[in-house]
Amino acid sequence: MNAAAHPSYDQLFLQNTCLVADNDELKSQINFLKFELLDLKRQIFGHKSERFIEEANSIQTQLDLNVDAIAQREIATQEIKAHFRKKEKLSPKKHPGRSVFPAHLKRVITILEPQGDVTGLKKIGVETSQVLEYEAASYFVNVTERIKYASPDNEAVLVAQLPERALGKSMFANSFAAHVLVNKFVDHLPEYRQIQILKREDIHIPYSTLNEIPASVAHCLGMLYEVHKQRVLSSEYLQIDETPNRVLTGEIPGKSHRGYYWVYRCPLRNSVLFDYRPDRTGKGLKELLRNFKGKIQTDGYSVYDEFGDMEGVDLFHCWAHARRYFEKALDNDLERASFMMKKIQLLYAEEKKARNENFSFEQRFELRKENSIPVLEEIKKWIDKNTPKGELPKSPIGKAINYTNKRWAGLIHYTTNGMLEIDNNWVENNIRPLTLGRKNYLFAGSHEGAERAALLYSFFGTCKLKNKNPYTWLKETLDKIPTTSAQDLHTLLP
Repeated sequence: MNAAAHPSYDQLFLQNTCLVADNDELKSQINFLKFELLDLKRQIFGHKSERFIEEANSIQTQLDLNVDAIAQREIATQEIKAHFRKKEKLSPKKHPGRSVFPAHLKRVITILEPQGDVTGLKKIGVETSQVLEYEAASYFVNVTERIKYASPDNEAVLVAQLPERALGKSMFANSFAAHVLVNKFVDHLPEYRQIQILKREDIHIPYSTLNEIPASVAHCLGMLYEVHKQRVLSSEYLQIDETPNRVLTGEIPGKSHRGYYWVYRCPLRNSVLFDYRPDRTGKGLKELLRNFKGKIQTDGYSVYDEFGDMEGVDLFHCWAHARRYFEKALDNDLERASFMMKKIQLLYAEEKKARNENFSFEQRFELRKENSIPVLEEIKKWIDKNTPKGELPKSPIGKAINYTNKRWAGLIHYTTNGMLEIDNNWVENNIRPLTLGRKNYLFAGSHEGAERAALLYSFFGTCKLKNKNPYTWLKETLDKIPTTSAQDLHTLLP
């Protein structure tokens, strides 16, 4: 078959473009499809940064070749040269020196004497240098021997009881279990890679045996997870987001199910809760928040909208999501998208100032009242003026304006209370470790496995927020939980 008889996709696209060139609506649809294709290529091949630099964007688009303008620039250049002053030479910046190693590290001191005879010489000091050493992780077997005694008549046997263990009859100690789970859920090292590392130490553990650890630990921490869940959901302010995760269900061999982790972050208590659900319908969301009273911050996903009508609940939105729409529209409508990006930068500049200067909630409220609200009023006037009329709503700039206009009340709500954040980026940061992890282990083995992962991500995520060592916390918790009463479980939370 002659390949030339079959035009390429690009040729067909160009032919169809010419046929509909006079149809404005179809031209708009084509432009939107082009934008979607470029956006998809950027997501796959391009950089993910949403950084906006006004000068860079403006320079790239200014190709004015007007002779008068060039002449004016030459004159300006001459004037600058005429008034140029030699910059004073600054003194070289002092090197801060090497960082100091933590005091808790073991010190091994080696003393070196100079060569030659030192008889009669006077010691005047010591030259000290330090380097950080490494010893490979050591594995050892903890053997417990229980002495048995028999009564004189051989009718009874006396033997010591084994200490109560969180993992029951597991062949692994709490320290090893904590090591495996931190490797997987914090450092994103799948179990099959850990097995290869153990083999280098001539320790051979089957995958099925090592894979029992997450289930055993999750079962042990089940009640503690419920306590953690209640503490997070009892807050008066929650940030919520969701992220997909592939799960093997076994229903169709080789196929996976698209489940979702729903993430609840409590900014006031600096805690995070992961809750796995097999779908994105929001059924679990309604179940967990049925008694919630307070403020909920989300993106524009429609499932969250019904919480705005619930008594005692204030639903508001995230400026980072609104900004993202305008950032994507820069290639479509540079002038209008740049205007909004600059205004949003002003809003974030005030938030940065409050954060850097450790403002209290009251101080942040006053700062927003004085500086942020006037900017928001300017944005609202511009949004009303540029709300699309007759323009295809799916155009990038049209989508950005429509999204912002529709959720305006929720976007400005953060200025009503100093404890509220301008965006949901904190909860997105908590999702990032999960995203990195699934790139390595790809999917959960079952719905139950995904639920266990949610439990562990909740505790490890909270450890990170509270700057606690996740390994130390998990090992100590496994050591203590068998002897901790139900009413004292909260003392074991990170």
